[in-house]
Amino acid sequence: MIYDKESVRAFILSYESRPFDEPPVEQDIDDFFSLDRHTTQIETSDNCEEHIFFKELWSVIETIGTEKEFVIFDLLAHGWSYEKIGEMLMVTSGRVQQIFSRLLDKLP
Repeated sequence: MIYDKESVRAFILSYESRPFDEPPVEQDIDDFFSLDRHTTQIETSDNCEEHIFFKELWSVIETIGTEKEFVIFDLLAHGWSYEKIGEMLMVTSGRVQQIFSRLLDKLP
C-alpha cells in the first residue's frame, strides 16, 4: 500500500484525543469495589477503521523503522507532544520532529 505522508502525519498526531498532560480520573478505592453503584461505562471509540489503519501503520513502521523511530511514532499516536518525547529521549523537540519526518519518508 502507498501512503500519503502528510495524511499519515495528521492521522498519527490526532489518533488519540486525550492529551498526555491530562491527569487520569481519580476514584475512591471503596467506590471502585462497591457492588451497589452502577458501573461506569468505559469510553471507546466507535471508529473501527481508524484502529485498523493504526494497527496497519504500526505493523509497517515496526518493520521499516528503527527502535527510536517506532517509539516516537507510538508516543505521538498516544497523545505525547514533541517536547515531552524530547525530554524523555534527552533531545530537542526539533530533533524528534526530524526523526519522525525521516520515518515518514521511509513509508512505501
